[in-house]
Amino acid sequence: YVTSIPGSGARDGLSVVYSMQAVALFILILASINVGNLLLSRAIERSKETAIRVALGAPRLRLISQMLWESTIICTVGALIGLLVMAWGLEITQGIVATFFSDPPAFWWKFGLDSYTLKLFFAIVVGTILVTGLLPAWKSSGGDFNAVLRDGTRGALGKKSGRLSKLLVISEIFISMTVLIAAAVMVYASYMQSNKDIGAETENVLVANVLVTAYDSAEKKIQFVNTLQSRLENSSGISEVMIASALPGLYSLEANIAIEGQEYSNITNASYPSANYISIMPGSLAKLGVELRTGRYFDHSDDGLGKTSVLISESFAQQHFPEQSAIGKRIRVIKQGSDKVQWLRIVGVVEHTIQGNRESEGVPSIYRPYSQAPREQITVAMKMAVKPVLVTKMLRKVLQSIDADLPSYKIETYLQSNNRLTAPIRFISNLMALFAVAALVLAASGIYGVMSNTISQRTQEIGIKRALGADDEYITKEYLMTGVKLLLFGGVPGVLAGSFMGFAMSKTFGTGNTALVVIAATMTVIIGSVVLLATYLPTKQALQLEPSQALHYQ
Repeated sequence: YVTSIPGSGARDGLSVVYSMQAVALFILILASINVGNLLLSRAIERSKETAIRVALGAPRLRLISQMLWESTIICTVGALIGLLVMAWGLEITQGIVATFFSDPPAFWWKFGLDSYTLKLFFAIVVGTILVTGLLPAWKSSGGDFNAVLRDGTRGALGKKSGRLSKLLVISEIFISMTVLIAAAVMVYASYMQSNKDIGAETENVLVANVLVTAYDSAEKKIQFVNTLQSRLENSSGISEVMIASALPGLYSLEANIAIEGQEYSNITNASYPSANYISIMPGSLAKLGVELRTGRYFDHSDDGLGKTSVLISESFAQQHFPEQSAIGKRIRVIKQGSDKVQWLRIVGVVEHTIQGNRESEGVPSIYRPYSQAPREQITVAMKMAVKPVLVTKMLRKVLQSIDADLPSYKIETYLQSNNRLTAPIRFISNLMALFAVAALVLAASGIYGVMSNTISQRTQEIGIKRALGADDEYITKEYLMTGVKLLLFGGVPGVLAGSFMGFAMSKTFGTGNTALVVIAATMTVIIGSVVLLATYLPTKQALQLEPSQALHYQ
């Protein structure tokens, strides 16, 4: 399987990228429909004038070029403004994306205008001009001018114009429904991920990473970590110290696990369940607020490279020891290329913690004392009694006193390190929220414009119906039923398309199908209300005219 380097890094996020591209395209189509509808309405109003000019011998090309100029000017001015906004937005995005990484981003994380973007820009501008201007001009200037002169009477709506208006409304309902559902799922996923309980307390804690690769033996690594924790705990301004290979909420090493009594394939490791594999100092889990469910925490009786105690998360116990106690059961970590078998006895079960991306929240965890399984990188968490800058100085001073060759890096608050993991989805959801607002405004104005123009052209028809004895309630219901039919024709496919995009994103972010159903129902109510209001208000306005006034309405 061959892919690009950025593509391999995106992995499951590609569905989100494709969804955003589809939403952007839908918004462009919405804007094009609105502009095209305005120009088409003007062309329809002038259709008899155009037909007369054709009958008098005016060249069709000249008529098209005259009507195309208006679309060209509108789209060109809008495109130039859009290009400036795009350049400004990409510059802002470059700075925002840089905050997603603790280290400098990879070289391909570069946002800005390039030749490909400009080519795409000009192609979209030309395409939009053709869609919004050429099609209405071609339709208005072509065909049988005798039929145009006969189609519709003064102030009435022609058959072809009526069908086109309905098609425009159906298209706007479909697109707006699709965009709103997809955007709402993204916003909901961002909210859920940003507010998930990772299983640990993150307030007022400073974290830092330290590499201990300079020590070539496990004993030296253990001695260094013990000395570091002891001296930090005796430093003023630091109330508690927690040391682990990975703190809750942050990425950790994953390992394949074997359960005693279970059979696994010897051919591949794919049959082994996986879990986050974390080394941690005794007492750190309790200080972090990770609650004990059953059994006990680690203590100093677990110290020693020959000891084999292990803690498991509640999710691990539920997955592998359902309806039975996990205390005393044995598991082992599968190590590639090693024939050594070391069984670990479970001494306690702690609450579930999330490690890394919030969408991987279901991965369980196992914990070993650092003195049994030392690592080459550790994360130090310090509860602060003073300002972070003072705690940072204390940490560097303590490290300098132990070993000047072991610097600390990625020093930040626990909240900052966790927020960085959810920053990308928050940024994308904010963009999707802007897309949703734009789509709603475009759809509402477009639907109202088309329906208002349609009903306005049927004012004489309304006057005739009232003159023949139809009451206002009957006429209102008739037009509202027309709006309901348009809502069904555009809304049902829109709900299906939006739900499909939302389902793809919900599978990535784990938002669940129930939320998708609620969102789809909510968006249906919103768009339905827009359609009914866009039908009711112009109808009410037309009914305020006396039948005699409506019959002479221009």
